[in-house]
Amino acid sequence: MTYAWHFIFRNKRLGWGDGTLVVPGETLVWEHELDLCQSGLHASVRALDALTYAIGRPFICRVRMGGVIVRGVDKLVASERTCLWMLDAEPVLHEFACWCAESVVHLARDCDRPVLQAAIDAKRGWLRGDVSDSDLYAASAAASAAAWGAARDAARDRQNTQLEKMLKAAHRKQRHV
Repeated sequence: MTYAWHFIFRNKRLGWGDGTLVVPGETLVWEHELDLCQSGLHASVRALDALTYAIGRPFICRVRMGGVIVRGVDKLVASERTCLWMLDAEPVLHEFACWCAESVVHLARDCDRPVLQAAIDAKRGWLRGDVSDSDLYAASAAASAAAWGAARDAARDRQNTQLEKMLKAAHRKQRHV
């Protein structure tokens, strides 16, 4: 038995053409061959890993995996999965995205930090209902431009360092010929 996380659609049904309704307290049973990533009842031990597979699925289930279990790197597949509880995780996921952004905003250029922080603040305002969709979009677009600029500058700095290193090495080699 292993406890794990599994995301489902807003209609509380499984994907991939299955359509089975997920009900807390009920156990789903897979009676066919298990194949990680292909067939069986999947979940992830870590919530962050489950998030990788959550696209379009805002409800998260805390599940207990049982029966035959095949483990992968970031997920597992089992012959039994019991939904212990479920939650509409969308607000939590938005807040988690803000937390992630705030944890790295200090890495941005000084001139970009206010723009990035403003986008995070706008997102939190949107979650409270204080910021319109269009205002959130504008803040997001400005932050995206700042983030891409910072990433481009950081990449160019690394590329320049590498190029200079290679040129100096070639020069040293040429002097010894």
